[in-house]
Amino acid sequence: MPIIQRSPTCHIFTDHAAQTFRNVINNELTSTEETRRAVDPSTGLELAEVPISTQDDVDRAVAAAQAAFPAWRDLSQDERAAYLTTLVDSFDAHQKEFAELLGKEAGKPPQAVGLELFLLSHQIRETLKFRLTEEQIENTDEVCFCQKLSRGHFRTSVYIHCSHI
Repeated sequence: MPIIQRSPTCHIFTDHAAQTFRNVINNELTSTEETRRAVDPSTGLELAEVPISTQDDVDRAVAAAQAAFPAWRDLSQDERAAYLTTLVDSFDAHQKEFAELLGKEAGKPPQAVGLELFLLSHQIRETLKFRLTEEQIENTDEVCFCQKLSRGHFRTSVYIHCSHI
């Protein structure tokens, strides 16, 4: 059972008053016992039903995230970048729907939401260009001395093997 999957085509509905949103836990849409209506703060109009999550819902989401983390951690930087590129491509492909939804939820004009979505897309795409590098300068039975280049700055790490302390 793969933990990390590329999601299918994103579906956003424009009839928000008839829509009920659900949580995504462990790659599955899940309902909650209670929901409430979202409200457009600029008009006072009711929008979609949104979940009211319980502590149990949060605990299940955290447990699913913790279970998924080792698979994510073991991916290369390029593999992670491919997943995030798919995500931002989906944002871009559905920008109009996201702008409408976010504008209503936040009560913002379309221009403001459009700018935020553009900046989000741009920031993710630019961040994906960064790659962390690591150089092992010394690696013996007693010590491992590494330098990592992160966003143009060197970080030095020294690991002392516990059996020699």
